[in-house]
Amino acid sequence: AVTYQHEFESKEFLKFNSRILNYLATQMKPVKINNQEVQAISFGPTDLAATEWDESQTAALEHNLDAYSAFLHFGNINQDKKWLKHAASLKKFNLAMWDDSRSHFWSGANLKNGVVNKEELYLDNQTWSLLALDKNSFKSLNTKNALALNCDELMVEHEGISGFMDSKPTRRPASSQFVWSEGTAGQILAMKRHNTVHNEALVCNGLKSQSFLNNIKKMKKSDGGIAYATPTSNPDFSSASSVAGTVWFYFASNNINPFHLDHLN
Repeated sequence: AVTYQHEFESKEFLKFNSRILNYLATQMKPVKINNQEVQAISFGPTDLAATEWDESQTAALEHNLDAYSAFLHFGNINQDKKWLKHAASLKKFNLAMWDDSRSHFWSGANLKNGVVNKEELYLDNQTWSLLALDKNSFKSLNTKNALALNCDELMVEHEGISGFMDSKPTRRPASSQFVWSEGTAGQILAMKRHNTVHNEALVCNGLKSQSFLNNIKKMKKSDGGIAYATPTSNPDFSSASSVAGTVWFYFASNNINPFHLDHLN
């Protein structure tokens, strides 16, 4: 909606966008992480009985990166300090997920006690963080190590495709291996942004970002879409054409950062 407002100089979706962001703001909760008071949006408004954890008391980095970008760009284009203040609050939480000793991001935290989840490693915790954060924050982090973590822990070759899985437990191998197109495209963009900011082209186990882009091309289906993943028994991932995989392939092919579009920075 913000991109539409900018491109077409239209406020057609202004009220719609404002209502969504107002709701998101009501989901922000205080939490103390590493002796720092921050605010974060919970995973969900209520707990789901089907899961072993409480969604209403859990904050995921992924969600807070989305909300941070939404608040930031809406505040900037409409010159509204309220939204910029919310963005600044969420940015503190997002940066609190950075582990200085390991040079990478963790996935989230418990809102009751501030304990950071260190049980899993997620691909998009590194890539989306590095795409969403501003250039100064990007420069302050060891982004090379964060992206190298994805290469070391999540890069796979499956069905003749080289790319990245979505996640794995910290202390043991993943239960299944497959290539996730959406996530692989995010890794490509993050590698490209590292090159732009630090003037250093990254190589991931011998492969450059263009090599991964060429591998995603191999996942194109007969209908023209990009498969969401290579064949896997994981019920959350399908080898059918997907909107997410296709759109992120388009982003990566055209070097478009959907979190920080240049004209909205």
